[in-house]
Amino acid sequence: MKDFNPEKITLPPELEGRLFFTPKEFGALVGVHRGTIFRWAQAGYLKMTKFSPRCSMVPKSELERYMRGEMMENQQQ
Repeated sequence: MKDFNPEKITLPPELEGRLFFTPKEFGALVGVHRGTIFRWAQAGYLKMTKFSPRCSMVPKSELERYMRGEMMENQQQ
């Protein structure tokens, strides 16, 4: 997607301005279950930031990679 512009991602108002998303929020944005988000992270498709033993979050940059279609392309080779 050459014309992708991360500034044009439309987020729900409650998520606007966020730099990190919970796995549940990220899953809702991309249309998958939160368990899938953890599997993607474990498989290396997705980067997660661990803030504490019980708190892992997905950076906004990963949403931008997903929207560009770059998230899994390196793993499919």
